[in-house]
Amino acid sequence: ISACVSGPKGGPSAGVAVGARAHIGMKNSFIAEPGGDGTASRLNIKWIGAALAGGFHCGSLYLHDGIGIGHDTNTELLQASAARLKLLKGPWVVAADFNCTPQELAATGFLKLAGGRIVHPKTKTCTAGKGRVLDYFVVSEDMLPFVQGAYNVVDAGTSPHSPVRLILGGKPRQDAIRVLKVPSRTPRSCRTGRKSGAASTLPLIAGLTLNSEKITAGASRPLKTSSTR
Repeated sequence: ISACVSGPKGGPSAGVAVGARAHIGMKNSFIAEPGGDGTASRLNIKWIGAALAGGFHCGSLYLHDGIGIGHDTNTELLQASAARLKLLKGPWVVAADFNCTPQELAATGFLKLAGGRIVHPKTKTCTAGKGRVLDYFVVSEDMLPFVQGAYNVVDAGTSPHSPVRLILGGKPRQDAIRVLKVPSRTPRSCRTGRKSGAASTLPLIAGLTLNSEKITAGASRPLKTSSTR
């Protein structure tokens, strides 16, 4: 949790958090939190050990409201946030009340600085005024193939903003099992270096056929063979 701070009028302002269920691993994405870049209480990033192989970084961001996305204060916050996202190793996703539409955010150049893509619901997430999409996600380029979509949580009972859920998924990995293939004839390597009539002892190989005799796994003694060349 990044606690809120005092706003210009002395009241609480901002405050963001990232959470995960108790059985899921979570830790700080940075060894030391950079300070003095204007992201305190407005950007929080944690590594989550779930969803993807190796996990991913999950961030929560809150822009300044009431001043517009083009205000210097928000521009500086977006630039500082992009700089921190570029330091991350691995895929990341940032959820935020951006206080602007996806089109307005794209026009700021933030996506190019951070190396991300916008994923947003198709329906309005804020009912204030005429209603707009203000709550959505920005994901890294390498996270995009795992994203299936974003949707409003319609039964949350919150107003005027609706929580938004990001759905992750991907093609299942194939399960491969190593098996020994029975050769069609005696491998040449098993006959090399033996004179005619000489006996030799070969190690046991499951499923290998020598001199028309099938070797089965689990034998406790080596197999004695003789050359017929």
